Amino acid sequence: MIEKGIGMKAILALEDGTVFEGISCGVPGEVTGVVVFNTAVVGFQELLTDPASHGQILICTYPLIGNYGACDADMESDTVQASGLVIRELSAVYSNFRAHGSLTDFIRKHNLVCISEVDTRALAVHLRDHGEMGAILSTTDYNHNSLVEKVKATQVPKAHLLHETTCSQRSTLDPFAGGVQQTVGVLDLGVRRSEVRQLRTSGCRVVLFPAGTPADDIMGCGVDRVFLSGGPSIVLPPEHMVGEVAKFLGTLPVFGTGLGHNMLAAALGCSSIRMRIGHRGVNQPVRNLLTGHVEITVQNHGVVVDRKEVEANSDVAVTHEQINDHTVEGIRSTKYPAFSVQYNLSVVEKEDIHPQLAEFVKV
Repeated sequence: MIEKGIGMKAILALEDGTVFEGISCGVPGEVTGVVVFNTAVVGFQELLTDPASHGQILICTYPLIGNYGACDADMESDTVQASGLVIRELSAVYSNFRAHGSLTDFIRKHNLVCISEVDTRALAVHLRDHGEMGAILSTTDYNHNSLVEKVKATQVPKAHLLHETTCSQRSTLDPFAGGVQQTVGVLDLGVRRSEVRQLRTSGCRVVLFPAGTPADDIMGCGVDRVFLSGGPSIVLPPEHMVGEVAKFLGTLPVFGTGLGHNMLAAALGCSSIRMRIGHRGVNQPVRNLLTGHVEITVQNHGVVVDRKEVEANSDVAVTHEQINDHTVEGIRSTKYPAFSVQYNLSVVEKEDIHPQLAEFVKV
């Protein structure tokens, strides 16, 4: 007997007509999204719950997924953000003293459509050669032509609505220990829990504001600095939000990451562009142009700031670049205390603080 879609036939169809068949290891259903691949060996739970993965069908290129189970402490948001999951093999067992259950338990709990027994390496190579694209993952329709036509007819969202990843109302979180060193206003575009935890670990009181909150309301709450969080892959941040971010410049220190990085760039007069193939993995090399050092970063983005516009803008300087393709990974205003990076602010130990966040707190 097939339980809740486990063991059913499942099909992934891309908008260019390429089709991959496999076995369902999640709930039955049909989902669409932009299909992307991540090269990380570990971190499937963080990837699935990262707001940067919102609306995407995620491919894990590492062949065995789920062998260390799922842990509540590794959630980057309250729920799964990805539309679907594509893997080669689902581990039948897991071993991890921190785990609260298996990946299968996690998939069922969050009603995730998932396909296994797919040649994920071949799929990743196809996307590398042809670019990221819309796709459909189904356990209910097995007709290849029907699925391809369906995904072509569906307007796969490429500018996800921020109201799906932001908080619903303002909230305040005190530091974990000691007195309040700084009060940081976080414009929540889809903030990762690990980044909030690092701010609180560094002695900051964190005030979370929903996306779209006017700058005057944020500054009126007595914050010392503003953090523009990451979020979904949006090439053109809403103009009214960019205008509000511009009001912080010259008034409060500003730091952004991910979508917040793109929004700060827009406020400084530089637009962003969608990448043919995004940067998604835990071993992305980035050169810090201020120090000359190479940093190995965690990345999960498909949008970058247009380097030509930055280099033509005397008010902005490139501070970090991706070594493989020389795309912009960090910028800094030459006029105001404002800077940002494209990559994730991940740390090895939960008590650690990422260097970029540490710099921001001390500005």
